[in-house]
Amino acid sequence: MSNTRSSDRTSFFSTVEGGKVVADIVDPHGLHLSDTLAKLHGLAKYAEKHVTVYRRIESVAAIKGKLRVLDLTQLNVRNAIAEAEDSESLFAGSLASDY
Repeated sequence: MSNTRSSDRTSFFSTVEGGKVVADIVDPHGLHLSDTLAKLHGLAKYAEKHVTVYRRIESVAAIKGKLRVLDLTQLNVRNAIAEAEDSESLFAGSLASDY
């Protein structure tokens, strides 16, 4: 059994894996929006506090015709978000992968 819930555009997924309920957050971002970096900061802070609760905490954005994903369960990704001056460089850089 799998459940999906959306708040704004953020999607929360849950499923049973190995007899346990696991949950995922997938948060799409539009790089054209002025608040994208601020939202990434907020999601990174949330991930820092709740990283053990979720199987995945991901932010997804389209850049140059490709969907790219940042894995916010990774400390180096959260640190890069904290230091970033813009969100586009995060999704275009080596910390993001193709979705």
